[in-house]
Amino acid sequence: MSEVVKEFDKKKQNKELCGTAILPFLFLGCQHDASDPVKLKQMNINYVLNVTLDVPGEGTVDNIHYKRIPAKDSFDQNLKQYFEECFQFIGKCWS
Repeated sequence: MSEVVKEFDKKKQNKELCGTAILPFLFLGCQHDASDPVKLKQMNINYVLNVTLDVPGEGTVDNIHYKRIPAKDSFDQNLKQYFEECFQFIGKCWS
């Protein structure tokens, strides 16, 4: 397990974060995590992919890059239409 993932898990246990480490460079979190630049910086997270209808966020603020996908949290939401756009954004984070 990478040091980043270990640190993330430690902060999660302390209830400082509600997210989950998916890969060493990819975390899945809640709206609260994504909206807290201090926590993002503590975890060295510089890119946020926001998939929601009601939370604004696009562009760069304090060296954190935000991308918003306008999708609702519903079983009938077609997310496939956004995959390529999401993959391109995630690719920027990884490179």
